[in-house]
Amino acid sequence: MFKDLNKKEGYFQLIAAGEPYRLLFPLGAFIGILGVLMWPLFVWHFMKTYPGATHPRVMIEGFLTCFVAGFLGTALPRLLDVPRVTLGETLGVAGTISGITALHYSVRTLAGDELFFLLFLVLVVALAFRTMDANPSHGALRLRGTGLDCGRDYLGGGDSAGGAKWARRQSKNHSRSVSVLNFRSASSAFSFLPVF
Repeated sequence: MFKDLNKKEGYFQLIAAGEPYRLLFPLGAFIGILGVLMWPLFVWHFMKTYPGATHPRVMIEGFLTCFVAGFLGTALPRLLDVPRVTLGETLGVAGTISGITALHYSVRTLAGDELFFLLFLVLVVALAFRTMDANPSHGALRLRGTGLDCGRDYLGGGDSAGGAKWARRQSKNHSRSVSVLNFRSASSAFSFLPVF
């Protein structure tokens, strides 16, 4: 009935309790070190290929993804009041990110990019199903509405002064089509925020 306060939970018990950052943050730090280590390895002739294309992929698809997935996997289930991330899901994400990093390190860029895309799709779909049972009054609809409002304002479609200023600034720069495309993508990403 009462939890023993003197008994400490183990590392994997904490991860299984819905804290994936405990595994993904150290993994991300390790992948970050591997990503930076590519440059001295190339200079010292331990790597035969120039890491100009590999380095950013390891840093974004490995290092950054660990921190994003760890943070969102820990914070958003609590924020949205949905079931927490399990140990198996965390180990699956960690293993996949490790595989992505290994593929990029071995200069199999297309395979690494495809695996990263698959991981992203699986995360979105899995967490979308997790939030379907959530009570919308807990913030999911408010987050989505806020994201869509921000996207609309950036596109200049809203009545806010910020959107109008943005539209005037873009018409002076004559680069509206490229910027609108980027902001449309950003507003679409905002609409998926509650899914994570």
